[in-house]
Amino acid sequence: MTAEAPISRLDLERFVLGRLDAQVHADIDARYEADPELRARVDRLRSDITAAAEDLPAFTIPQTASPSLQVVSEPSAPPTRRTRPMLAILTGVFAAAAGVMLAVQPSPPPAEVFRGDFDLSVERVRAGSGISVGLIVEARTGDNLQYTVTPDADGWWMVANIQDDGEVAMWTPPRRATAGTPDQAAVQLDAYPGAERAFFILSEAPLELDAVRDAYAQAYRKPLADLDTLPGLPAKQRSILIVKSPAE
Repeated sequence: MTAEAPISRLDLERFVLGRLDAQVHADIDARYEADPELRARVDRLRSDITAAAEDLPAFTIPQTASPSLQVVSEPSAPPTRRTRPMLAILTGVFAAAAGVMLAVQPSPPPAEVFRGDFDLSVERVRAGSGISVGLIVEARTGDNLQYTVTPDADGWWMVANIQDDGEVAMWTPPRRATAGTPDQAAVQLDAYPGAERAFFILSEAPLELDAVRDAYAQAYRKPLADLDTLPGLPAKQRSILIVKSPAE
């Protein structure tokens, strides 16, 4: 990285989190000390990341949970076609004959992670162990992401995913949202090696995936790491950036 090269938001976030190699970290640190505008950007990011990580809830998986997480409640909208074969979009499943629920058991609303119009918490589950995550999720192929949305108004919520190669997919089709009532779903990450961003969307009416594609088309030149929300989408939004790390 040269002194003149622009610094991406993703690199700044990794700088704040201490996840850059030593030379790149030192280069950004020198520019941070010399550039008041860059210092202000870094300080804002540090404040946002610190706020998102406060008071995260402990996460445990009941012994009856299946290896692949299931959503806690059944979808209330008609199924949407699958556009990403390798992505496991998990819907509500109950073992009626055995009387055993194969989903993660409901729990009280988790501590707030994302501040704004509606609450969102996200847990990454790997090898039966879960941790709460914030704005950036370091993940591997096969990890499960479990998310809980607590709407601030009645309507519909959904989750759409955009890869940095431009592919758009539906993780959770539109589902009824009731103000103040948490709803939970989960997804298993496929083998796509690049970065991707998941958008949690709350709208008055159910949205089609094409609406997400159209909104993304308005900002396709913007780096995915900087695209916190989709422009022009008639909905409230939260998003997380997912960065794949190599398997150990």
